[in-house]
Amino acid sequence: MPGPWAAWCSAAARRGNEPTRRSPICCRSPWSSFRRRTAPGEPSADVRSSTLVSSAGGGTIHTQPVNEGITMRGWRDGLRTRAPWRGTAAGIMLMFMFMAAVLGRGVSARGADTEADVLAADDARIKALVAADVTALADRLADDLRYVHSTGTVDTKESFLELVRSGRSRYTSYAPLERIVRFPAPGIALDSGRARLRVETADGPVEAEFHYLAAWRHEAGGWRFFAWQSARAPKSPTPPAFAVTFDEPAVPGPDGTGAFGTGWRDLGADDFERVNCADDTWTWKEGGLHCTGQPVGVIRTKRSLQNLELSLEWRHLAEGGNSGVFLWAPPEAFFGIEPGQLPRGGIEVQILDHGFRTRYEASGTRKGDWFSTNGDVFPVGTSRMVPFPPTSPNGSRSFPKAAHSRGSPAWNHYYVRAVEGEVRLWVNGHEVSGGTRCVPASGHLCLESEGAPVEFRRLRIRELP
Repeated sequence: MPGPWAAWCSAAARRGNEPTRRSPICCRSPWSSFRRRTAPGEPSADVRSSTLVSSAGGGTIHTQPVNEGITMRGWRDGLRTRAPWRGTAAGIMLMFMFMAAVLGRGVSARGADTEADVLAADDARIKALVAADVTALADRLADDLRYVHSTGTVDTKESFLELVRSGRSRYTSYAPLERIVRFPAPGIALDSGRARLRVETADGPVEAEFHYLAAWRHEAGGWRFFAWQSARAPKSPTPPAFAVTFDEPAVPGPDGTGAFGTGWRDLGADDFERVNCADDTWTWKEGGLHCTGQPVGVIRTKRSLQNLELSLEWRHLAEGGNSGVFLWAPPEAFFGIEPGQLPRGGIEVQILDHGFRTRYEASGTRKGDWFSTNGDVFPVGTSRMVPFPPTSPNGSRSFPKAAHSRGSPAWNHYYVRAVEGEVRLWVNGHEVSGGTRCVPASGHLCLESEGAPVEFRRLRIRELP
């Protein structure tokens, strides 16, 4: 460990190694069981003797030598019976850190640990898991794997592989949403983040977002996965925008600001400017907006936006119509675009009529399996996004989890939440699609004209900090 830790330990030693009641300490660094890196020409040194001391509420001190004789089972049992913080978030993190220290003996030396190496190993693990390729998956798992599911069930390497091999748990999709890799010691990596998984089980499908902490160890042959702990993330609440009845005027709330709560405002003609459409392509009338669909192009908000909620209703006036909403389209996406072109950046929230697929496939272009007509979300041009599953065959689009949109000429309601680089779409009251890690995560909001007449009404926005 760096200097501050060594200084603290030295002070503790001068006090007679009397630890505080709340701070787990080690007389040396907790990582002293690892092979110490040496200068050129200096013989390598394995430091395998250190005293591990952890507090247990009420003043009980548990001392365990970290040496060749320590076993993972004995260490876990000590934590299980003595550690009051077991099961808490801090406890889980600390547990993994100590696991890294204890299991680190025998780790191969690494001169340059890189995040890319660990993420590549994790990508290989995910690919093998979704493909149910037990042979490839086994190669990425350490022999002493301890896999703790969000339900509390614990698997070893053997039992986890059997779970996948038997089909009792079929991982049909696995999308990392956030991965943060740290290196607490040479040859040890901690990966904390979020992922959206869909698993087919005997009790039915499970699809949810999970927070997790994973531990990796570098062994002969590369990085191997040796510990996992996850917890299911809370579901997003149903937004209050759904108090609006789609085919009736909005009913004012008790505060007089409308059924959406405070902070919402209407979007109107003064909020938008023409980019590359004709003067008569877009017409504001009777509280709504009519688009002829000709030529292809957009109107955009006059200023750039960042965190926001958007509520709008739309309907196609012709079967097979196409339109969309662009979020976070950067200014450079509009440079030099002519009529008939769309912005070269942004996150598109698709607005397609169900008849579009029939028309598309009848044209003989190709099979229409790369899009849906129920609310796709995807990056355009130079923008980037990690889509939520399920995804299109090439993985670029977030496909809706279920079909909730209505065909022409019925009205549909979209609620969009775009916050801190993450986009989520609700269609007629149901969350269906979205994505995270959007770049850029600020820019213009656009409405799209794309070949067919479409109408919008009740466009409302709430800008967030």
